[in-house]
Amino acid sequence: MASKAVRWAARVAATCVAGVLGMSGAAVAGEAAAQADPARPSHGGEVQAAGKYRCELVLLDNQITVYVTERDRSPVDAAVVDASAHVQSGPEAVTVALRPAGDNSVRGVGRFILDPRMRITVMLRPPGGEIAEARFEPMRRVTSN
Repeated sequence: MASKAVRWAARVAATCVAGVLGMSGAAVAGEAAAQADPARPSHGGEVQAAGKYRCELVLLDNQITVYVTERDRSPVDAAVVDASAHVQSGPEAVTVALRPAGDNSVRGVGRFILDPRMRITVMLRPPGGEIAEARFEPMRRVTSN
């Protein structure tokens, strides 16, 4: 017969293992939920579909960064994508060339006003593919809070 101390240690060990397995299961479930929700941003921006792609627009002052992934969130090599952004802000409109900025992102800087009603249309053209567009309202989230 096992002593009380041995039985107690066995129960504690079983409880710890169950807790660790439960936490890792929760982490896996959380990651699966993020993968399943295509609108959930990975970089704090606004997410929209663009054809077969998923684009996340991050606006920092007059710098536009767009992260491009497949719908399943696998990264797209941004170095082979031709991209631009058409910014409509107030009465002014400007087109910003977006250049590869590493991994799956393109970036550009333009002269425009951060207006609550501004609209940005991102156009992507993969090699040999059709133009895909994503439409954003980046200031809507800021002004609606």
